[in-house]
Amino acid sequence: FKKLSPVDLVGIFKPKLTAVRTRLQALTELEELLNRANPDHCRALLHLVSKVNRFLNRVDDLAPVTTDREWQLLDWGCKAIGKVSFKQLRKNYDRVLAQL
Repeated sequence: FKKLSPVDLVGIFKPKLTAVRTRLQALTELEELLNRANPDHCRALLHLVSKVNRFLNRVDDLAPVTTDREWQLLDWGCKAIGKVSFKQLRKNYDRVLAQL
């Protein structure tokens, strides 16, 4: 990511973060399952949603000051969340939540 400009990085990460936010919203919208889930997993999910939203809302401002290492970690996180299967989400809610 070192060779890319902040504008290029925003172009790469906005769609990735938007996709992550959409996946996480699917989990938070199932309130009846969220309320019954492991409290530690719920806190982690809500913290992750908050961080993704904050970064996504300010990505244009943050891009110039975000380090290469932070971009790498963000890329890794987006890929890791992308690998979690959301099939039969209601049935597998706890498993999906634990994988995040």
